[in-house]
Amino acid sequence: MLGPWGGARWRSGLARMNCIHAPYIASGAISNDDLLLTLSLFAGEPVRWIEKYEWRPLTQLELCALGVFWKGVGDAMGIFYDVLPSSPRQGGEWRDGAHWLDEVVAWAGEYEKQKMVPSPSNHEVAEQTTAILLWSVPAPLKPLGKEAVAALMDERLRLAMQYDAPRPAVATFVVGMLHIRAFVLRHFFLPRPRWWPYLQVSLEPDAQGRYFSNTWESLPYYVRPTLWNRWVSPASWVARLAGLPVPGEGYCPQGYVPAVCGPRHGLGQQERMEEVVKEVGRRSCPVAFA
Repeated sequence: MLGPWGGARWRSGLARMNCIHAPYIASGAISNDDLLLTLSLFAGEPVRWIEKYEWRPLTQLELCALGVFWKGVGDAMGIFYDVLPSSPRQGGEWRDGAHWLDEVVAWAGEYEKQKMVPSPSNHEVAEQTTAILLWSVPAPLKPLGKEAVAALMDERLRLAMQYDAPRPAVATFVVGMLHIRAFVLRHFFLPRPRWWPYLQVSLEPDAQGRYFSNTWESLPYYVRPTLWNRWVSPASWVARLAGLPVPGEGYCPQGYVPAVCGPRHGLGQQERMEEVVKEVGRRSCPVAFA
């Protein structure tokens, strides 16, 4: 998302993701609909969250840009859109990226109604994910934190994850605080200036081609152990007072290289995969390309 379209970072990241997915797709463990649903969540969920809780809703131009970007990512992943009403394979045509975005989000809602059902495997995934989210929360507060996580889920997702409904007071508090935050942002904050972006990871690599995280919320993976990060920043002081690790105490402070992130399988296919996504990056606008 941060690298220029079709650039080296874009190609490397997409190629690595394709390498990781490849054996599961080949075996049928991951279907095209599974991939499209996940893509729809990356494209559509930020829009929903921003409209409810951020400084302002997205403009039509921004929605169009989101659709163009994620449609292009799907192209580079080899995802088919035959299930969408305006798919060129069905003889249709998308007017613009926003049109594609509307269709993929609408399709995902119907797909979830059919497929998002309770399952023990869903619950295991939810438990492991929630454990990461609440890693730095003191043990006595973890049950309350778990209720707060459940309060952020819609009803269909919560039931599929086999989570109990949070107490009404907890749900009201969590959602209420988010709405208060949105009100304050919308009425008392100026737009963020371009010279002061919020970047969770570095835009450019260091001399060794490695990237770094600029922030951390649980474990400080890939964070440079600078004077600010390790000793001066508020996050470092909170971590020390809570007995939690700070940057530099393991957790790969040397940064990461996208091409070798994740499991070892598929590393030998990286170069070939990069050529595939490179070809996609050379094409015209993803929405206009049938």
